[in-house]
Amino acid sequence: MTWAQAKAKLVTALSSAAITTPIAQTIAKVYGEPPASIEPGNLPCIILGASSMDDEWDSGLAREMYSLECWLLLRNEDVAVAVQLVEAYRDAVRDKLRANVTLGGTAQVVNGAQFGRLTSVDYANASYPGFQFTLPIVLSGPVTFGGGS
Repeated sequence: MTWAQAKAKLVTALSSAAITTPIAQTIAKVYGEPPASIEPGNLPCIILGASSMDDEWDSGLAREMYSLECWLLLRNEDVAVAVQLVEAYRDAVRDKLRANVTLGGTAQVVNGAQFGRLTSVDYANASYPGFQFTLPIVLSGPVTFGGGS
């Protein structure tokens, strides 16, 4: 299991995030890498951003613990509607993650999520209503210790 495989599974899992209130809509696009720009037809969208990683190994087992920053961006909406959309999408994303905590077997676990509140997200010379969320993802597998020189 690699980080690239885990991110690809995450893109697939989040692509079907949908809400029914305050209006019925589905995520238009999940970007596995931050795009240079966002086409209006690709909103609402999720962008998988930068990650940090802690690496541990012991007794032949390696654990890579990633912290992945993500953003969910909406179309420009009335603030009252945007608040409702953010809350609905937060729940939809959470439910998708809970339903697939191992990302199809590529991760040991998606260990919860930290969701931010509605904010104005500046991205690619534009401003969008949306929120940031952070995903702690743990990958593990065997490690072979070699005799370096």
